[in-house]
Amino acid sequence: MNNEQNTNSADIVISDDVIEKIAKTATLEVDGVVAVTTSLKTDLISKKNHNRGVNIVKDDNDISITVSVVIYYDYNINEVASKIQDKVTDAIEAMTGHNCPIVNINVIGIETKESTTGE
Repeated sequence: MNNEQNTNSADIVISDDVIEKIAKTATLEVDGVVAVTTSLKTDLISKKNHNRGVNIVKDDNDISITVSVVIYYDYNINEVASKIQDKVTDAIEAMTGHNCPIVNINVIGIETKESTTGE
């Protein structure tokens, strides 16, 4: 009779901060995205809280994401949003091993390139 127990079974916990950072980084890699933010006035100026603008909901092995973004004026909003959804889904699934079936995009504003560069 073998009474040995598997002591190598351990849970891996990924912090919400890590998931939010993955989503924000993936979003900022999409051409046409100015910022990931919750407020046009405060967050475009201050980059102190890297997780602002990203909300996550965990349900078993699924992670749902909502990203609030500002997009450049001359970009097609639907195309940029679709690219963000694909990029965030791929990044979350590749880096965490969890499913990411829902990525909601909240476009809170648009900016011209001149207004973001100070010209």
